[in-house]
Amino acid sequence: AKGKTGKANWALNHIQKLYRVETANKTASAEERQAARVQQSAPLLAQFKTWLDKSAQTVVPKSKLGEAVHYTLRQWPKLIRYLD
Repeated sequence: AKGKTGKANWALNHIQKLYRVETANKTASAEERQAARVQQSAPLLAQFKTWLDKSAQTVVPKSKLGEAVHYTLRQWPKLIRYLD
């Protein structure tokens, strides 16, 4: 179970980093927020996508983690929309 927990923790940690970018730029102008997203969030999302793609091949699809990975991949276009 440790491997699954480690995988889930990695994902949660990465999502927290994305939230931190938003929190840090909450009072910034729209242009500054957009620049921060391009500079900071886009690379984090690229790493997360790589992790999702790799995990989709190694986790059991019917496991909770597998369901979460596959759900996130299906929702990916909506998830990254805020970068635009």
